[in-house]
Amino acid sequence: MKEALLDAPKPVPHLTTFKKVLLLNPPGTQNYIRDYYCSKTSKSDYSYTPVDFIYISAYLNGKCDLSSIDCITEKISPDTLMQKLLHIKPDVIVALTGFVSWREDFALFKRIKAELPNAKLIGSGDILLGSNIKLLMESGSLDAILTDFSSTDIVDYCLDPKEKYGSISYRDDQNHFIVKTGKAESSGAFSVGIPPHELFPLSKYEYAFVRQKPFATVLTDYSCPYACTFCIMSRLKYRFRSLDNIVEELDYLKAKGIREIYFADQTFGANRKITKELLEKMIEKKYNFGWVCFTRVDVTSDEMLRLMKKAGCHTIIFGVEFGSNATLTTSKKNVSKLQIKNAVDLCRVHKIRSVGTFLLGESTQTVQDLEEVIAYSLELSLDFASFNTYVPRVDDHLKDATSLDDMPCYDQSGRTIKSFSPHITDDQLEFYHRQAVRKFYLRRNYLMRRLLSVRSPFEFQLLFREGMHLFSTMLN
Repeated sequence: MKEALLDAPKPVPHLTTFKKVLLLNPPGTQNYIRDYYCSKTSKSDYSYTPVDFIYISAYLNGKCDLSSIDCITEKISPDTLMQKLLHIKPDVIVALTGFVSWREDFALFKRIKAELPNAKLIGSGDILLGSNIKLLMESGSLDAILTDFSSTDIVDYCLDPKEKYGSISYRDDQNHFIVKTGKAESSGAFSVGIPPHELFPLSKYEYAFVRQKPFATVLTDYSCPYACTFCIMSRLKYRFRSLDNIVEELDYLKAKGIREIYFADQTFGANRKITKELLEKMIEKKYNFGWVCFTRVDVTSDEMLRLMKKAGCHTIIFGVEFGSNATLTTSKKNVSKLQIKNAVDLCRVHKIRSVGTFLLGESTQTVQDLEEVIAYSLELSLDFASFNTYVPRVDDHLKDATSLDDMPCYDQSGRTIKSFSPHITDDQLEFYHRQAVRKFYLRRNYLMRRLLSVRSPFEFQLLFREGMHLFSTMLN
């Protein structure tokens, strides 16, 4: 029965030719993470299947000659990539880009279009969510922009082009710019089929919180139903996959020998009913996956954590963000410091590792707010912390722009620092970002606890690599 899941879907009968479609994660001078409308430099040299491509590959699988090149993970240079592209001669290239790497990406796209003028080039990424479509498409040498990777529009654009799309803006044959004139995807349940995970270099992916390899990245929904002001997800329509569709994919991954899952949902458990049923299915089917997820503290409960632990969860990443109740409220995060503390403490009770992500340099913050964030990170019983710097939405820069010449590459990882608060200078933000990392990770008790928590040579290798990367970052 399980082997049947590995069969590729049959070609769509009305298509007369089998087009070549390539999913491209472009090269970069740094280890860039560009997916889910969020881009940054990897902090611990990690990588995973680009989230956008999970759904896109599922929709296209069996309908075209589908291939993928992950230049970041496979360390492929622009010159080597061009050799590969000239050999493959794809009809359509779906390429990732982002605020963090747009200059490198757009230069590459221009080169691709010069050497492969007949290939359609469609982009996906945070920088492409702006309303200045003409500027973005011309600057990026793009034929189209995809603004919802959960939409089936990608199938039509790649294989059977139409005039109207709800999630794609494009150039027509007369070089006119057609901006999303079709109907957008509806909210509610949907199905994507089974993503062809073997299309991607799973054996080469690394993630800081996984405990075994190989691991696969899975999405159970799209976007997030919450309205945090600092997050792009509040602008995207929330949708969730059907339970049967998710279970089909997990069955497939179990049959492929996958040992760990990274659930890349923005808020795992946002749909409580489906999540509870999914956890019960995972327990019933005895997948024995270890897994990691992002969620919110107000989604977790003692009962939910008990089920998650029984289903294999070993690490939860919480968006803590701020160190004061006032900012948690004004940013529409709408949780309290007490709720955050209780959720982190409950994780410890259930022997689930907890990670807190924190935001520095948001437009309303002051130096005192930065100090409160650092102090609060040390109060919580977290196993890991990630300190990110705020990056604004693309239209804050491009809505009325006529050129991209003066726009820098923004990096929320903190590798390059830019303050968007009038109360905090760039130098102050850089100082407090470094202080946050040092104070959290260089505590003697913390270091001892991390060493004692290592359970395998693989985890020791991860710990050593993260430590070297951390010290290198602080020295630089």
